[in-house]
Amino acid sequence: SAGTFAYNQYGTYVGVVNIATNTMTASITMPKTIGYMAYASTQNELWALSTDGTALYVIDCSTNTIDNTIDLSANADGIGKGIGYSVTSNRIILIRVASSVWFNASTHAQLGRYTALNNNQSMDIDETGLWAYIARHTGTDNIVQRFQISNATTAATVSYFLSASVVDAKLFAMNGFAYVSQPGTNRTVKVDMFGGTANTLIGLNTVKLI
Repeated sequence: SAGTFAYNQYGTYVGVVNIATNTMTASITMPKTIGYMAYASTQNELWALSTDGTALYVIDCSTNTIDNTIDLSANADGIGKGIGYSVTSNRIILIRVASSVWFNASTHAQLGRYTALNNNQSMDIDETGLWAYIARHTGTDNIVQRFQISNATTAATVSYFLSASVVDAKLFAMNGFAYVSQPGTNRTVKVDMFGGTANTLIGLNTVKLI
């Protein structure tokens, strides 16, 4: 959301919705199908990641036009799985199946690409803007990891192993916890990202607040 407006993706379009009137005021045509978006409030820009993970588009929200296109196709890291903005670090972080990538939100310059990860499933940035939480499925392991956003090249600070699959899971970060939905189980796991404990919450199908 950009205060007065909200943005939603549908296929190869990004819709601009006036929150006060609940009407769509503009539709932005995109070169590729969009999977995930993040609003960089400091720059008033919307970053849109293609579903195939090969392109990243920066939209100027004052004109509703694409200001920059970042080609990600040189690295075959799989489909896009998530994107977020840290106002604290002024960074954009995106994940694909086999990597996480950091960008300077002001200059659009890539700051780092971490490839030791595999099978990334979902990501969210906590409210402090200091940490990114990533859910991963690798082999028989189902992991939630905490990454320091200010460092774009190092491995996870901490890792927590879960007992059930996080394939196609959705993760939401809030108050130092990662809430991880586990498809097919009708439950969400609440992980204390600083205390090393995990509790199962029964009966939640999704964790993203809307």
